[in-house]
Amino acid sequence: MKGWHPVFPWAAFLLLGMWAGRRQLTSRRVPIHLVIWGTAAAILAALPGILVQDFDPAELIGFNAIPPGSFYLTTVSGSALTATGVVLAISPALEKAGLAEWLAAPGRHSLSLYALHILLGMGTLEAMG
Repeated sequence: MKGWHPVFPWAAFLLLGMWAGRRQLTSRRVPIHLVIWGTAAAILAALPGILVQDFDPAELIGFNAIPPGSFYLTTVSGSALTATGVVLAISPALEKAGLAEWLAAPGRHSLSLYALHILLGMGTLEAMG
């Protein structure tokens, strides 16, 4: 595929996921901390982008997804940690309802699903022009 594929910025997400995966996820405190700190990071990193929407240097600071700047990476990382914390917090209720296994199945194949969506989705779009 042609185009710009920023390996190093996306590696930050990989490292964050590895860090989060090494936490004691069965603890009651970890999901709460993920939600609190993830939400705080997402909001604090999004504020400058909201405040300088029409200001030209915003492109240089890095609020956009392409190229992925530090504010974008922090906002998306914070929201991912928040979502992970929420899912961990409600997982006991999901298990009682019998939904945990059903929802876990796609997560076990997330890299495969991502690669498939890139190959089929982006490949189809590129073929269509």
